[in-house]
Amino acid sequence: MAATYWQMTCGAILLFGALSGTHETEPSKPSEPPKAPVPSRPAVLIVYRPGPAFEVGKPLSEQKLRDHGKYMMSLYRAGTLKLAGGFFDDSGGAVVLEGVPFEEGREIAARDPAVVAGIFLADVRPWRLVDWEALATKK
Repeated sequence: MAATYWQMTCGAILLFGALSGTHETEPSKPSEPPKAPVPSRPAVLIVYRPGPAFEVGKPLSEQKLRDHGKYMMSLYRAGTLKLAGGFFDDSGGAVVLEGVPFEEGREIAARDPAVVAGIFLADVRPWRLVDWEALATKK
């Protein structure tokens, strides 16, 4: 079977590099200094999705979420909950927690009355919030 043009070209390049001794043994140094890290702060993102007790066909406003709402308000008053709300398609919602380690965020989600009741399942993720205000004012 004859070698294709591409195979011969790649082979020649590899052979030339091996014979010429131009291959590097150390990674090359960057020509520019590394950029400063993007200003950010740690947070926890909780995404709620329907659980086994979610009443399919009913909007969030008709689900049994009164205790969930009270729980969210307690987190807000404690300064932990920063943003929260349901999705427009009534498929669940999301919460942003700040000032808590990831493991505590997982515990908060596990104690949520809607999760305990099986109305929601909670996907908990550590999240790096970009400080857009700092970036916008940076010169």
